[in-house]
Amino acid sequence: MQATEFTTTLVRSHYIMALEGTNNLVFGAAHSTPLSDQKIIFDDRTREAMGWPDSFRTMYDYRNRIPAIYNRMYQLCIISLCSDVEFFFKSLFDSAYIPHPKDRGFFQRFEQVSAALTRHGLSLMPVTSEIAALAHAFNIRHMCIHNFGIVDEAFTAKSTYPVKIGDFYMIGQEEYRPMFDGYVAILLHIDRWLATTLKE
Repeated sequence: MQATEFTTTLVRSHYIMALEGTNNLVFGAAHSTPLSDQKIIFDDRTREAMGWPDSFRTMYDYRNRIPAIYNRMYQLCIISLCSDVEFFFKSLFDSAYIPHPKDRGFFQRFEQVSAALTRHGLSLMPVTSEIAALAHAFNIRHMCIHNFGIVDEAFTAKSTYPVKIGDFYMIGQEEYRPMFDGYVAILLHIDRWLATTLKE
């Protein structure tokens, strides 16, 4: 997807921020760091000097001794994506003069955001599944920020995923990618609407 496919400056700028900051930088690091760490090989002298066991052959072995340590990077992907989404909706509502409650949590409550946009002339019905993917992302973000990514009752109350309270919630690109792609689809949908309703 190219930034030139967006018509409005507002949406294009938010797409570029999410693409370069969240997807290419944070997700790129989450995906590549374990691979890079496997290439950092410790020799016998280093392991002996550090007091490490023979099982620590690479940086990957060293870091992976901590449960879900690489998972933390995928948590950061979702945290970053949710920040992108919130900031976009805030910018959209401010730019289009869309009335909304003033509390800071409003832009992560998609049912309320959708209702406000519908009242203003935009329906999010064509991107319902994408909105659901982002709602799931916000549920993950809350758990990652407030419970270090460990499944708690608040998460299970909002999730249909088969998870166990007390376990680390494991995230990978197979879960992150539909969230990012869903956000892009929402941006495209809103971009088309803005192109016909706003004069830049």
